[in-house]
Amino acid sequence: MRIYDPLYGQFDLGPVSAALATAPEVRRLSQIRLLNSMTPTLSTLGELRRYAHTLGVLYLFSQWRQTSGSAYSNKELDALEVAIILHDIATPPFGHLFEYLLKEELGWDHESAAVDTLLQKHVSENTGHQIFAGKTPRVMRIVARLGIDINLVVEILTKRHPLHHLIFGSLDFDNIDNVWRMAWALGFSLRPAEAVLLAKSLSVDRQGNLAVSHGSLELVECWSELRRRVYEVLVFDFPTVASQAVLTQALRIAMRSSLVTNEDWTLTDESLLDRLMRGKETRKMISDEYLGVLPKPLLALQFPWQESEVFGRSRLDIQRNITQMLNKLIKANWNVYVFKERGSFSKKLNLLTDAGELHSVGALSRSLIIYIFFSGTQPKRIAKEVPQIIESISLSLNTPVESITRVYINGKRTSDNSLF
Repeated sequence: MRIYDPLYGQFDLGPVSAALATAPEVRRLSQIRLLNSMTPTLSTLGELRRYAHTLGVLYLFSQWRQTSGSAYSNKELDALEVAIILHDIATPPFGHLFEYLLKEELGWDHESAAVDTLLQKHVSENTGHQIFAGKTPRVMRIVARLGIDINLVVEILTKRHPLHHLIFGSLDFDNIDNVWRMAWALGFSLRPAEAVLLAKSLSVDRQGNLAVSHGSLELVECWSELRRRVYEVLVFDFPTVASQAVLTQALRIAMRSSLVTNEDWTLTDESLLDRLMRGKETRKMISDEYLGVLPKPLLALQFPWQESEVFGRSRLDIQRNITQMLNKLIKANWNVYVFKERGSFSKKLNLLTDAGELHSVGALSRSLIIYIFFSGTQPKRIAKEVPQIIESISLSLNTPVESITRVYINGKRTSDNSLF
């Protein structure tokens, strides 16, 4: 099975990947966006699908297997290949956005769902539950026919085998392809060959220690910087965040009215939108705002993270409190969105080199980002109230305004300290 990919060019899938790549539970990923929403400003990235990403991860694995996989048996490497294909099959529509809501609202777990799908336990009363295109899961039959050890696959997917670090680690095949693929879609200047070299440099010993070759440390730094640049765009591109805010609000309403349940992770992006269009409360939100005119940004504030009761409150509680405060000030169609950022801009990596040296890269970024959007025309007099809004939000978080690291007003970053 030959693949044509914008990052890595032409490559052929191995026999295991080729057999599984057309299973319905895998093909469903061709209808799930890599980005967590539709967006007009990041349109190329917004149309990339997780199926292409999965194929890219398989390519990186294939290159690693040829050069650095000799420490493990073919039986283990085949199981890892299956785990790579399957680790994302339980990705719900719109990825992490819906995943986090399912976890917050219904206690759903993505990794458990992946294993349950493999074992055909994803719907307890019906092991023949259809996942994609009206077809029942085929992975089990294919894996059994190939003679691959299911127990080993499950051990990797449940993080009980050291090879799991290559797909669930801070630096792994999955996030290497993810960073380079998103950077490509954002038009960044990059060299895809560096992604391949970095993947080939990874190794995991039997104790589960991840290491990189000493000569690849510059590639790790390159990955870290490229990742930071990607997330700087994603987190502060306001049409993108506005679309996520509307979709999040609609999904919360749909889950609380049972229009959407935890079994609906098997839907595709478009079929989930169709479901939301059936709801009396959600139809207008999707048609008029999500698919129509997105809410406009008024304010975005980034606060350094604090280990406190206030910061530990749920995103929904923080959103409600700020919305109530805004409505007391000026009545409008507000949409407040909260992002608890952890490691988006930078991760702390402690890596062993092949020479046994410990090397640290980056620091863990943590912050609380609050976005305020409005629909329709901008409320009158609101510009004059912005300083008071900033102070009120800071007070509600028990945080001095001077500690705010970024302020965006009407979508533009400001460094005007006179606002405070």
